[in-house]
Amino acid sequence: MFLKYKFSVFLETKHTLSSPMSNHATRIKAAGIKSFMVAFAFIILGSSSLLAQVNSDDNNAPRDTKSQKEFYKRKKEQEKAQEKATKAALKHQRDIQSPEVRKRMKRDARKAGRYNDHKGEPFFKRLFRKREPRGKPNTQTGVTNPK
Repeated sequence: MFLKYKFSVFLETKHTLSSPMSNHATRIKAAGIKSFMVAFAFIILGSSSLLAQVNSDDNNAPRDTKSQKEFYKRKKEQEKAQEKATKAALKHQRDIQSPEVRKRMKRDARKAGRYNDHKGEPFFKRLFRKREPRGKPNTQTGVTNPK
C-alpha cells in the first residue's frame, strides 16, 4: 500500500503534462514550429512576388528614346573610328619596316600562334633542321670545338 502511494505521487509530480518542465519544453517546440512556419510563409510570398515582378518587366520593357538611340549611334561610330585608326597605325608600323624585318615579324607571329595553340614544330622541320655542333665553345675565339 505504501508503494502504491509513492508510485502515484511520483507519477503526478514528475511525469504529468502540468509540470513546469514539460510546459517549458512544449512552449519551446511550439515557438520553434511557429517561427519556422512564419519564415516559410515569408520565403514563399517573397519568391512569388519576385517572380511576378520579373514577368511584368518582360511585358513592359522600356523602349529606347530618340536621345538614347542617338547616343548609341555616336558610341558605335566612335568605336568604329577608333578601330580604323588602330588598324591604320599597325599598317603604318608594318610598312616602315624593311622587307627582312617584315619577313621575320611574319615568321615570329606564326611561331607565336603555334606556341599559343600548344602545337609543336612540324615533324619535317624538326627532322631536317641544322644541328648545333657538339663541344664546348672556345672562350677566346667564340668557335665551338667538336669532339
